[in-house]
Amino acid sequence: MNGIIFHGTEIHYGGIAEFLFSPEIGYNAMPAIIEFLGGEKAYAEIIHALPSEITITVGEHPTDKEEKVPQETWLLRYDKKEDNWKIVEKLQPG
Repeated sequence: MNGIIFHGTEIHYGGIAEFLFSPEIGYNAMPAIIEFLGGEKAYAEIIHALPSEITITVGEHPTDKEEKVPQETWLLRYDKKEDNWKIVEKLQPG
């Protein structure tokens, strides 16, 4: 399974994601598992991958405070200067 590590206990604007694999450019519906800093995990799906932009849907998951976070879709952009992927926008469903 493809792994993604989020450098935080939740997803938020400006957060950093580390891909443990190379998302295939142009590939749609690539499954992945996200692990948060606190060890919580969530299923995810890369909806669309471009060289500098990735759209990902994160399934419902618990926080480190045992609260449920509903399914959300996020846009990540590659920051060439810092050599990492940053969360830049929460997308509306639909």
